[in-house]
Amino acid sequence: MKQPASDAESRPRHALGDPIVLILSIGFILLFLALSIFDLDFLANAISQGFAWSALNFGTYFQFLMLVTFFIAIGLALTPAGKAKIGDLDAPELSTFKWISIILCTLLAGGGVFFAAGEPIYHFVNVPPAFDTDPD
Repeated sequence: MKQPASDAESRPRHALGDPIVLILSIGFILLFLALSIFDLDFLANAISQGFAWSALNFGTYFQFLMLVTFFIAIGLALTPAGKAKIGDLDAPELSTFKWISIILCTLLAGGGVFFAAGEPIYHFVNVPPAFDTDPD
């Protein structure tokens, strides 16, 4: 007897991925562009207020969560759980050099993704001094 397909398996596949995610992403970008065209001061003020609110309300929580996660990771690494093997292999498939390369590239990519979104917003809110002069 055939098992019923899960919700994800029953949906048709699209060439561009999930249409809901695509529509939401494009919608937010279009909303941002429309607001920047029609009311630049409102948008800049909304971004500044949103950043200040999130830093005030969540900044300490995020720092505390990061510190707790760090200490849990160090604690696990120092206990016998740190020697646990995942999989059924006697030796790792990748060398230490390859693992460090993967981790460093992942960290660089994560930083690139973060700053690719954050830096334009920062320059949008705080115009660099080179572009803050009136034309002659």
